[in-house]
Amino acid sequence: MRRGSSFQSRPPIGGLSLAFEVHFMVAQSLDEPARNPQPQTRQEKWTCPKGSQDPCGDIMRRCMAVLSANGCDSRIVRRHAADMEKVWETEFAATWLLKPSSRPKPSDYAPAGYKWHGFKLRTPFFYRAEALSRRPLFMRCLAGLQDAVLLHLNSSCQLNVSVASYQHLGHLTEAKKLTTLVWLLEKQFLLILCPRVPLLTGRSMLTTDHSRLAKGSRSPVQRQAPVSIRHDAPRFRDSALDAQMQRLWACSSLKELEELLCRADNGEPLAFSIVQDELPSNPNRSSGTWKAVFRYAVWHPHKGVDVTEAWLRLLSAFLAAAQAQGRYFNEFATQTEEMTTWLDQAHSTEDERLPALLQRFGLRNDEQVWQAARRLYAGSVVERAPRCRHRLRSLSIFPKSKR
Repeated sequence: MRRGSSFQSRPPIGGLSLAFEVHFMVAQSLDEPARNPQPQTRQEKWTCPKGSQDPCGDIMRRCMAVLSANGCDSRIVRRHAADMEKVWETEFAATWLLKPSSRPKPSDYAPAGYKWHGFKLRTPFFYRAEALSRRPLFMRCLAGLQDAVLLHLNSSCQLNVSVASYQHLGHLTEAKKLTTLVWLLEKQFLLILCPRVPLLTGRSMLTTDHSRLAKGSRSPVQRQAPVSIRHDAPRFRDSALDAQMQRLWACSSLKELEELLCRADNGEPLAFSIVQDELPSNPNRSSGTWKAVFRYAVWHPHKGVDVTEAWLRLLSAFLAAAQAQGRYFNEFATQTEEMTTWLDQAHSTEDERLPALLQRFGLRNDEQVWQAARRLYAGSVVERAPRCRHRLRSLSIFPKSKR
């Protein structure tokens, strides 16, 4: 692999599949008329009747009917009322799952005259190639749901991505590599792609701030890691970062890694988590050895801007990089640290670092949609300052164009 090359086109080494979880709100009509008359297109969409005795049940059955009409096998999940931020059940990996959610909250801009009920919908697990295809099935099904049912979406509506690994050999090392990349780029890259809304935001708490690994980063590693693990771990110039990564790579099991990434004070999952899977006991269960869950994005397609597929391409690029072997991964990781360090020293703005980081993962074609989303999130047009870009091209960590 060439120095500084991206991993966008690398084929997956092991089996990987992805699933989306989207949060949204569905309207129930109220007795009083809406203060602001709604456009006719809204009236044509289904809303839960005002006299419904079981609004959540009626809404879920209607959503299931819409999904079934689009050829989707779906199932309603009605568990305890608490909507804990846990990874979804894996018994039905090929099925759409729908359950109530207390996380979405209606904003002041929600259409008047309705009560809004929150739900979350998990897609089936799609193999990476299928999920990356043009206009994938899950996007068509979500569009069909938006066309048929009156939904309200805002920045409290999460867009979570789960990735299942089907590679048994070396699965712990692969999980460590993915975690390393997320740790390097959570604030530098992933965070700048999210809305900066202090309240009602769909983004979960950051792993690099609130996990056990983050809180214990100043403590020395309690046990000596095996020689093979120490040899595999990438080394970083920043001493605090290097200490954290050595502690991460010293994990001897997926369970230990999972616990290290949980919230320090209560053990709950954060914006990024690794979850160990049990081996399947029947063919309907997922056979992955672990799952990675990303909880950074919001599902809020608005004014023609929808970053759902862009998030999928980004996370797929992270996964491809995590599957690089040995010294190639270490080289990619250390060069990424070098790049972000230079960006910090140059006092680069977010609009300057975004194209550089997208290029790092072979995703420059997505720059326009990300910039449009960031302008939408900010509520105003953000001008891009070009002063940093010329110098970035001269750094050795960027491949020279051969076109």
